[in-house]
Amino acid sequence: MNLRHIFSLALILSFGLSGCNKPEPVEEDRLSLDLTSLSFAASSASGQSVSLSSNCAWEASCEENWVTISPASGKGDAVLSISVEDNVAEPGKAAAARSARIVFKAGEASAEVQISQSAETIVFAVDGKAELTAAGGTVVVKVDYNSSYTVDIPVDWISRVDSKAVASETLNFAVAANESLDERSAVITFTPEGAAPLSVNISQEGAPQKGISTSEELLAFAKAWNAGDASAFDPDGDGIYFLGADIDMSGQEWIPIGMPASTASLAYNSKESLPNPFTAVFDGRGHRISNLSLSVDIQSTQVCGLFGSLNGAIVRDLILDKASLTVRGSGISTSHVALGFIAGQVVSSTIENVNVQGNISGKATSVSSRNVAAGGICGLILSTTSSSRLSSCRFSGSITLDIGEKYSNTNTAVIGGIAAAVSSGSSGIARIESCVNEATIDVKSHRAAGIVGNAYLVEIDNCINEGPVSCDYSENYVANVSGVRMGGILAYCSEQNVKGQKISSCVNNGLISTQEAGSVAGGVCGLIKCYDVSGCRNYGDVIAPEGMRGLLVGVLQSSTTQSSFSDCALRGRIGARADQSDAVQADSENYLSLGATIISGQACDSWNRDNVKFIGTLSGKGIATAEELLAFAKAWNAGESIERWQDGDFVVNLLGDIDCSSIAEWEPIGKATFTWASNAITVSGTPFTGHFDGNGFSLKKLNLSASPSEAGTAWGLFGAVTDGGIVENLRLDGSCSFDYTPTASSDFGAIAGLVCDACVRGIVNDASISAKAHSGNSRMTVASIGFAYAKSADTVLSNIKSNGTINVDGSGNTSNGATGTHVAGIAGFASIEQNSASRVYIRSCVSNSSVTASVARSSGIVAAANKGTVIEDCVNNGCNTNSFATTGGGRIGNISCITGSGSSLKGCINNGDLISTTSARAGGLVSLVNSADCKISDCENHGRIISDEASYRGTVFGYCNNDCGFNAVIARGDVGSYNDGNPQMTGLDAANYMQYIGKVGSNCSTATSQNIWWTAPEGYDPDDIPLPEMSGALPSIWTFTSSGTEPYTRYWTLEKHRCIPATDGTAGIIRAVRGESSAATPLSYSVSGGKPYVSNMVKDDYLLFSFPVSGLDKGTAIQFNLTLCPSANTHKYWLLEWCEGNEWKSNPEQLSTAPEDPELKYTARLYYNSSYQYSTVNSIIRLGSAVSDTLRIRMRAVGDKTCSGISESTGNSSASLFLPLFGFSAAYCNRLSMPESADRKRILCLGNSFSYYNAPVWKLQELAASQGHELEIQCNLKGSQTLQNHCSLVLSTEAVAKGGYDYAFIQDQSQNPALYQSDPVTNASVSSWCSTLSDNIRRSSPSCTVILENTWSYSGSSYGGYVSYDNFDSLLADGTASMAKAAGDWISPIGQAFALCRSRYPEINLYHSDNKHQGAAGAYLKACVNYLVLFGGRFDSNAADCGLDSATAAKLRSVAEETVCGNEAYYYIERQ
Repeated sequence: MNLRHIFSLALILSFGLSGCNKPEPVEEDRLSLDLTSLSFAASSASGQSVSLSSNCAWEASCEENWVTISPASGKGDAVLSISVEDNVAEPGKAAAARSARIVFKAGEASAEVQISQSAETIVFAVDGKAELTAAGGTVVVKVDYNSSYTVDIPVDWISRVDSKAVASETLNFAVAANESLDERSAVITFTPEGAAPLSVNISQEGAPQKGISTSEELLAFAKAWNAGDASAFDPDGDGIYFLGADIDMSGQEWIPIGMPASTASLAYNSKESLPNPFTAVFDGRGHRISNLSLSVDIQSTQVCGLFGSLNGAIVRDLILDKASLTVRGSGISTSHVALGFIAGQVVSSTIENVNVQGNISGKATSVSSRNVAAGGICGLILSTTSSSRLSSCRFSGSITLDIGEKYSNTNTAVIGGIAAAVSSGSSGIARIESCVNEATIDVKSHRAAGIVGNAYLVEIDNCINEGPVSCDYSENYVANVSGVRMGGILAYCSEQNVKGQKISSCVNNGLISTQEAGSVAGGVCGLIKCYDVSGCRNYGDVIAPEGMRGLLVGVLQSSTTQSSFSDCALRGRIGARADQSDAVQADSENYLSLGATIISGQACDSWNRDNVKFIGTLSGKGIATAEELLAFAKAWNAGESIERWQDGDFVVNLLGDIDCSSIAEWEPIGKATFTWASNAITVSGTPFTGHFDGNGFSLKKLNLSASPSEAGTAWGLFGAVTDGGIVENLRLDGSCSFDYTPTASSDFGAIAGLVCDACVRGIVNDASISAKAHSGNSRMTVASIGFAYAKSADTVLSNIKSNGTINVDGSGNTSNGATGTHVAGIAGFASIEQNSASRVYIRSCVSNSSVTASVARSSGIVAAANKGTVIEDCVNNGCNTNSFATTGGGRIGNISCITGSGSSLKGCINNGDLISTTSARAGGLVSLVNSADCKISDCENHGRIISDEASYRGTVFGYCNNDCGFNAVIARGDVGSYNDGNPQMTGLDAANYMQYIGKVGSNCSTATSQNIWWTAPEGYDPDDIPLPEMSGALPSIWTFTSSGTEPYTRYWTLEKHRCIPATDGTAGIIRAVRGESSAATPLSYSVSGGKPYVSNMVKDDYLLFSFPVSGLDKGTAIQFNLTLCPSANTHKYWLLEWCEGNEWKSNPEQLSTAPEDPELKYTARLYYNSSYQYSTVNSIIRLGSAVSDTLRIRMRAVGDKTCSGISESTGNSSASLFLPLFGFSAAYCNRLSMPESADRKRILCLGNSFSYYNAPVWKLQELAASQGHELEIQCNLKGSQTLQNHCSLVLSTEAVAKGGYDYAFIQDQSQNPALYQSDPVTNASVSSWCSTLSDNIRRSSPSCTVILENTWSYSGSSYGGYVSYDNFDSLLADGTASMAKAAGDWISPIGQAFALCRSRYPEINLYHSDNKHQGAAGAYLKACVNYLVLFGGRFDSNAADCGLDSATAAKLRSVAEETVCGNEAYYYIERQ
């Protein structure tokens, strides 16, 4: 019987008994509760309920006033709300847990509920530290607390200034002046009630001694020492002279300290010091001497440097920057010459902790009877009474001396980045340790090395050469001198029978190169005799004539005593040609033979594989074996997770060279077929869309055969690489081969059959290829890359080198058009989708392959450059021999066979012969120029063109049938007939070459001698290019890609321009500008990996952003976004300013204070470590006055420190600043429609690539502005980071510590919430770190609302291993909800919005080409959701589209509204 039935029966009984006079029974008072106790947290935002059941009136009461009951009385059943006040600490008093009792009474009945409430956790934090000068000062300490505490000061030189009670949040302590010379320190201890004590460390420098502090004093000191009495500069008489300040020597003529008389004679082998050396201690105390200018005439000067000669001296803790040493003169009259920035001659002395930046240059002639030694630190080191030692010295800059003429084998010019020559005696071996050369050494000399040029008894330990070393002779050297001697660490050892000479733990990373015959060149050592070499590594290439060269040692020479090797290793390339085109890569098989040359008959027993290893393996996740390579291919093709092979950035790495001889059958990675019809492509299967990095390693003995029968098959190591896929840094070595015999139309590439909207770069293909065309006339390609195609994004093939032979039998296909067989070294066929704005770029590729083919189209670079193919800076050196079966039907060219609409060749060179045995139409560059909009510029032919087709052959083209644009083309080589294998050549020269450039059509107006040359006109500069035409300036955006953002980055390196136009084609311009103080020193510009760099910016230098505008009113809001990327010594602090009239302004409210200088204000602080952290500025500028024509914004260097903490210098190494690649948007500027009355919120954003791809942060800022809200955003975004990482990342913790935020968005690694939901025990730390980071933020910003972003599922990399969108979404949502609830955070339901959009608007692609990160639409949807989480409501008609088309943007806003609005409770959103 249910309750409804019981109630009806009661009514019937009531009416039936109403007429009786029996007394009614008395019902007892009844009272019951659904619970007996309630527990509350210290801060409880909402109450709890108690259900009460009673048959009479009742009341509830509590004696504690911190408990509220509502209602407190009533009649019958009721639900009561019980709430409590927050149990927080009062100033000076800690909170304690508490309890209360609620008593309920109903007539005679009663009941109780016990109330318990926890106490607020004691909060006690101290923020403060101080490093004071001897003058003393005030130390400010901020105390955050909720309990009483005491302060203990253990010393009398620190005193408390204020006398406020403990409720004070800021305490001031006075530090008295330190009159002692000694540094002192103390610890102030703060002890809270009920918690562990905290401390503040105070340190104070000792009182400074005056020291040598001006250029005048330094000159006077040198003069006094050389005169024999420098006691005035040593008042203590301890023989220590020191610098008291940085000194600028600009305009001063310098005579070295310890300079001998001009009659003194310097001899290398006497081991004697010159007279009047410096014999004391010179302590730089970390100060720098700038602009020291030295000039040497070798006829009259024996030694030169800051010091002339040292004997028993110590020079330490000194910086020389912007130094110069210029050598001149003819002949040396009486002595040898020793030159170095610190000292010319060093005898039994020590130089330690010295950093020199400078340039040694000049030319000296007729020095045949004397030695010249020039080094970055010192010239000549002698050890007489005791050992000389150079320790922790660093040299950067350059040595470009020319003293390489008229030498004998015993009288030499010696160059060393650290020391030129070392000669020790029996009393002590000289030692050079922990020194680094970063300078470029490019000299005309006899011996040159990065560390030591020439050595007799020396130990070299833990030294590194980073700079390139190039050494040749001048034109007039003595004929009997047999080559130069050079090495990365040591060039030459002259002693062969003395033990004790050692080189240990040294590394060469620089290129070692010479073109002198008979030279000795080695990566670590050139020529050594009797040396112990241990723990040394070479990573650099060695380029020198064959004979005496090696990647570790050039020549091992010994007589009675052998050199020994242990724990050494090497990698790199070795070759003879300056362009490195013949360089051979060391591998695990050949490395020992490439490592050194051992003189015939002279043994070295320790030169073996036990003591010398190949550097050929990496650690971490990746592919290390053939079995793993097969398993990876199988997993990808099956759509399974590949996570076990991916690193934190989702890159699949080769971990070493792989022997593939066990692979008998191969299914390409990215197995796919495709159709291409009417210039439209459709790909089926599982094309590769990931990132594969070979890390320079080789696949060996990969010998594969394939005979695919399915039409449209893409076959190779990779089948199809599409949609943002990257394959890079891989070698197929010469032991690899491919035999390809398809039975249907297909595309073969040794690396990939098809590359579409993807990138292949840094490839060396040494594999041999043989193939046979299928029967029938349908397209087939054979090359390193079969078919390159661009559909919705650029396809880039760059730095690909083809070296293997290619042999193709094309007899089954007789077509000479698009349906023919296409054979080339680099790419078979290239084209773009109909009406696509994307391009196929083939850049910086080299083919050395010999091509032998009986097909219609064969080439060195690309057989068919169809529509939209751009070929730049490519070189063909291989011979192309073609025997197409149809006489006169072949179309062959060594850069391309044909060019289609929108195609171009720029900077390409053909050096190979082009031979047709069947009268093909043949052109040195192109066979058929087939489109009027084709451009061919700055290209050269030097090969022979041989064909019996006399009418259609030429050094440039076979036939140009359209008005193609030719410019600056060099037409060399020769033209002749095949003549049955006995070529008859014409013999071209400057007079007749134009007759043989090829058949010129009647409508080709640019194929003239003005545009096609025998030699380039004097003064011609191919880089003299104008800036592009640009329109509009706001918005302007700069986005760079690793494949190169041409032509924009090209302008950066051209001296004519030195700027970067906005990469979206608008009129914004970036320039780097020197400030007045450093204007005389030019900046250094470069582009590497697509990133623009500028080096050695110092105080007051700035990046200038200029935007032509037609007028901006006072009060206009400008949005400015910039991401800066530092190196170790990049300038540390940067200030954002904009120009109004002639005045630069900044916003004080957006500035931070440098901890080391309270007067220094900055907008961005750069931080460097080996794992990047970039600094991003998101600023809104409000113009205080109108701007009429050009809006100028700059980021200016302020302060004088670098990221590593050293003082700035225009000569510092590792001091480059660069702009990042996509996914970061490097810079963005836009005008905002935002009222001046807009409310302002401070936002913190911490995340990874799911927060920076396509810039959702500045989209949020722009969207909010359009709705009347100003967001000041501070962010730190770094790829692959977790919330745990953000708890320790320097820029994240600094951003959190700034405090004052209203909201904080935090975003975890994209799979972490799902991992947590899948296994909350194993992955409990995912949630705990979320809580920790949230608590850290609220501790610095107590009123901040922390918002945990629920990220989205993705199909990339097999749905992260979670099977499907739905499963992945569910795990992400549930995991995020659990994490947010535990942390007390709101949720931003971005993933839910993605799922709704995928369902409702499948035509909108939310994803980047990797099918994982947010694309432009996905970034906008994320911004919309985050906006609605912040402000609620609905978007009005002014909502910004942020660059999307308005219809798509409106759909995305509607999805965001449906996801958030009305569903706030599900996401813990509780707005005030």
